[in-house]
Amino acid sequence: MLSSAPAVQALMRPQRAPRPQKAPKQPVLRAPATRAKLDETDADRPEVSEAQAQATASSSAAAAEQPEEVWTPPWATLEVQAAQLAELERLRAEGLSVPSGALLELRAAQRRGELLHRQDPVMCEFTVEAGGVAQASVCFVVPAFYPGQPLAVARGRAESCSAGALAAFERQVRQEAARQPEGSAALSSVVEWLQGEGAGRLQALEVAGQAEPAARERAPREHAGAAPEPRAAEDGARGARVAEKFTSNWDLRDLCTAFVKHGKCKNKSCKWRHEKPVAVQPAPAPAKPEGSAAAKPATKKKAGKSK
Repeated sequence: MLSSAPAVQALMRPQRAPRPQKAPKQPVLRAPATRAKLDETDADRPEVSEAQAQATASSSAAAAEQPEEVWTPPWATLEVQAAQLAELERLRAEGLSVPSGALLELRAAQRRGELLHRQDPVMCEFTVEAGGVAQASVCFVVPAFYPGQPLAVARGRAESCSAGALAAFERQVRQEAARQPEGSAALSSVVEWLQGEGAGRLQALEVAGQAEPAARERAPREHAGAAPEPRAAEDGARGARVAEKFTSNWDLRDLCTAFVKHGKCKNKSCKWRHEKPVAVQPAPAPAKPEGSAAAKPATKKKAGKSK
């Protein structure tokens, strides 16, 4: 009877009701728009006439065809670009490489009486030959409103010279272009300088660039083969100072102390010298001559008073 009491108590406890299961979500079905609703929406919109539609289309096309406004310096005139065109044509006859398309655009703009707005500058090249030793091409950047805008020098091409010689030569060309006054024909001055001094300067830079690696390789060998004279002189002076400082008794510094005291050493790995120190006897005094041992003359006694 006692064993069934826990079972009875468990049956008498209230039991929780099971949770109700959630119903699955049903997709929301929207009714398609009816023809009547579409007609009401179109009726709310304002009516656009065919003439207004054509006007709107033509205005958008004109806006698309209109070019973007380009900034023009206040001092830029037709005379400035006329001077640029005349200078480029003259230098082209003297050996400067100028694109034909740029000259055609400048001539057409001059005939129309309009300023030419170029997005990209004109790239010109001038080739310098240094007596068969080196050859390089220098690149010039001519802006749209040159000579009012300054001339620039871009990276050129090394035909038959080293990259180091070309870079050094371009630095000299930039310095020459920077020395020209503002608003002047800087391109003509720099081309004239290249025709007169460019070949000699490029050749000198190429020769110097070829000699520099050989000098760097030769320098370590010369230093290695040279006798260290200052070191030898310093060691000799140091040895003289040491010789003056220590006496002959300093030779006893590496003798074994136990061997010196007892005549034997129990340390088998002793690193000191096992020798008896040699006593240095003083040199004998020189013998006195015989004449110095003679008896001194007897002194006379003073006679005292007799009593």
